Amino acid sequence: MSTQITVKTNAGQVIQSFRRVGEAMPGTVKADVKAVMETARYEASGYWTGGASYGVPEVPGQTYQRTGTYGASFKITDNGYRSFTLSSAAVQRGVDYTRHVGGDYAGQGQAAVHRGRWPLIFNAVSRQVAALVKNVEQSLTDLFNQGGFGL
Repeated sequence: MSTQITVKTNAGQVIQSFRRVGEAMPGTVKADVKAVMETARYEASGYWTGGASYGVPEVPGQTYQRTGTYGASFKITDNGYRSFTLSSAAVQRGVDYTRHVGGDYAGQGQAAVHRGRWPLIFNAVSRQVAALVKNVEQSLTDLFNQGGFGL
């Protein structure tokens, strides 16, 4: 679907509406980017809900006691101008084990024991980036409609 902009001219109103839309647009897009990064963080962290609680089921007979370190290690950094970074450094006994549970930045390196159970960080972010385009289009459509342009 292509983006279309319909402009109804009424001199002063058009200029004022464009000014309001222009001022609101960066914040609107940034909010959309942050929202999808929050969703990606939740999925990538194994649907961590706090403490040692995850949406990833334990293996039957599992003796390892979950600590919540992995889920708590996911951070979102605001880099300014609509840019965010999702990072994780789950360290236990001096070793960062993030890659073994959720893979690396390219979706590689996940340990066989976790494959198919723990989400790949790369896939979680990729899914959300795909949804981002649709979210931004909708937010901009809403923004233009509030400005009286109608799309």
